[in-house]
Amino acid sequence: MFLDYLAQEGFRRKLPAPYSQQRSGVSERCNRTLLYLAQSMPKHAGMPKKHWAEAAVTAVYVKNRPPSRDLPNMSIVER
Repeated sequence: MFLDYLAQEGFRRKLPAPYSQQRSGVSERCNRTLLYLAQSMPKHAGMPKKHWAEAAVTAVYVKNRPPSRDLPNMSIVER
């Protein structure tokens, strides 16, 4: 059903090789950035590690707010 929608909209499905996370550099850098943000927020605030999940959600929220190079006058959320 979803694959039919993608084909209808002109998208081609391209699956990566299994166990090859290194090949998707952009997403790996994004994941690493979010991980560093999520780890540093509770540590900087002096909070226990059990709040790591909330820090991860906050890191994604904060990362999606500023304008990007592709959308200079709006955030990703405003698209």
